[in-house]
Amino acid sequence: MQKEKIKIICLIGQLGNGGSEKQLYLFLKYLDLDKFEPTVIVSSKTEGVWKKRIRDDIACRIISLGTTAIPLLKIITFKYLLYKIRPALVLSWSFHTNAFHILDFGSHKFIGSLRDQLSPAISEISYFHSRQSMSPDYFIVNSKLLEKELAAYGIPLSKISLIHNIFEPNTDFGSNAILSQRKSDIRKQHGISEDEILVAGTGRDSANKDFSFFVKVFAEASASNSKLKAILIGSGGLGVKDEISSSGLSGKFIITGEIPYAKDMLPCADIFFLSSKYEGMPNVLFEAIDAGCAILSMNVGGVKDILGDDNPHLKETVAGLRDVKEVSSMLSILAEDRELRTRISEYNRNFRLDNFTQAKIMPKYYQLFEKVLF
Repeated sequence: MQKEKIKIICLIGQLGNGGSEKQLYLFLKYLDLDKFEPTVIVSSKTEGVWKKRIRDDIACRIISLGTTAIPLLKIITFKYLLYKIRPALVLSWSFHTNAFHILDFGSHKFIGSLRDQLSPAISEISYFHSRQSMSPDYFIVNSKLLEKELAAYGIPLSKISLIHNIFEPNTDFGSNAILSQRKSDIRKQHGISEDEILVAGTGRDSANKDFSFFVKVFAEASASNSKLKAILIGSGGLGVKDEISSSGLSGKFIITGEIPYAKDMLPCADIFFLSSKYEGMPNVLFEAIDAGCAILSMNVGGVKDILGDDNPHLKETVAGLRDVKEVSSMLSILAEDRELRTRISEYNRNFRLDNFTQAKIMPKYYQLFEKVLF
């Protein structure tokens, strides 16, 4: 007789094109579907690539609570779904959907999440909403920084599980020879010469990504190095187009606008610069390392979780201060030293990415589920 599967509701705010949605996709992709039966409930109706991938690749049921601005209707719908599905476990994937815990009345095991830094997450919602989003009995965080933030808020460490993001290698990249060929091909498509040093940034158009800081740092560094060029992949570049033009840098920037899979463009770059003001655990850093880029990053979120505290190149790659001159100096050093870039790239690619494969991460989810359920 086949054992009944454990029903899980995965609750998320939206299914757009973001990194959090990608991580939900990877979680569901590698979840043991012989043991678990997941249902995704989305509190809004945002459409994006990850909704399609979850629906088509995994054949997972997705239910939207709708586009209504009336909270009561969503509450009623959610309560009905709890009654109908009767899950053993509710896993809130978004910080603000943690608040649905108050509707559960202890009937189901409920695990909340924090996947971005706490202060900006709280600032985006009301005081009441934020208080309820901190109410679950258990939390998943994806970086040590977020673990510390929840502990400082008063959540016991025994109730917090640090489960890093999953890294899935890009099978198209393969060996160094393949990466080198892809780099050459993409550069030819965009008119980038072999001797130019290309700095990449990627992300949506949001204040958090701070592409304005990217532009300022690049402007300072490129003033003394004529070979520096930049590419902004995604909608974020469109938000600083005027700033780039007014700085006289239009000839040094390529702006792609929104594209389906930004990671496929990354092999063209020599350096990837993460200019964000805050992050959870940035998936794009995995992708940039996998693409063979040397890394330059602000010290935000889980950057040091990814690179490792014992990384011999932390001083060259992680900026201590959000200071244009300091960071531009670091960029200049990387731009001028090809051998350093190669050492950074090879160390991160060979010694860091294996720590975040699904084989390492998924058992941590199962351990938490067993702790909560049994």
